[in-house]
Amino acid sequence: MVSTINALGASAVALNQGEVYTALQMGVIDGWENNPMTVLTFRTFEAKCKYFSWTRHFSIPDMLVAESLS
Repeated sequence: MVSTINALGASAVALNQGEVYTALQMGVIDGWENNPMTVLTFRTFEAKCKYFSWTRHFSIPDMLVAESLS
């Protein structure tokens, strides 16, 4: 993924998910690659992350599995 982002013209760095919010707040990174559900879950829109682009440049499946107990 890092190589792909770099090939698109950015300077990608790999971070643990737990470091992203603080890195955005402090200006260490100025963007973040992820899906809409993760953006909402980790509330990165609160940390100087104003814009979201739905490019689908990576296709990692997100699934919700539910089982009926009745």
